[in-house]
Amino acid sequence: MPGKVNPTQAEAMLMVCIQVVGSDTAVAMAGSEGNFELNAFRPIVITNLLHSVRILADAADHFREFLVEGTRVHEDQLRGNVERSVMMVTALSPVIGYDRASDVAHLAIDQDLTLKQAALQRGISAELFDRVVRPKQLTRPGTADRGRSGRGGQARLAHGPGWSGPRCRHDEDGISSAREKVGPAHREDETGSLLGAALGYRGWQRRRRTCRVSQGSARRSAGSRRADG
Repeated sequence: MPGKVNPTQAEAMLMVCIQVVGSDTAVAMAGSEGNFELNAFRPIVITNLLHSVRILADAADHFREFLVEGTRVHEDQLRGNVERSVMMVTALSPVIGYDRASDVAHLAIDQDLTLKQAALQRGISAELFDRVVRPKQLTRPGTADRGRSGRGGQARLAHGPGWSGPRCRHDEDGISSAREKVGPAHREDETGSLLGAALGYRGWQRRRRTCRVSQGSARRSAGSRRADG
């Protein structure tokens, strides 16, 4: 095809790697033939080892000179790929809900839109999108509802600077109940969805188990107090 540039150096490197894997198998089998501290198969071991070292060194030099050196990052192309990456909708799911996030993803695919363009068409504000969908943060552990690496980074981005996660408290009877604190007050975005309601299923399950344990301990304590009374 006119204008086609074949990845010859990458292909050559792969062929060398396949050859070295074959040589390694030959070396391993030859090494297993040794008996009583004597191995008559050492010539094939030495031959294959030296050959592998030689072709790997040669392939590495050519790979560096003709493929790696001079490579430049196409920032505009990469930025466009990231903006059209539907996978980033995962960050929105804990905040706007799974169904709405899925609807945004399908719209982006069907109409060949960027994820942000699709989100805006579905009534999600640009300010909320920019706060939650941050590609660099998606490369780290955590979710938008639970924070990054336990520090609550994106959770505070989504819920506001006052968000500190769920709370589990005991009332006067020792019965625990769950509550949430979302900034100074519960507030709604333009889509009408309560930001504090998007806590994520797994996090909710964990908090539920914790509260149940606390609830059981509190009930036992309350029962003991009544018995003593």
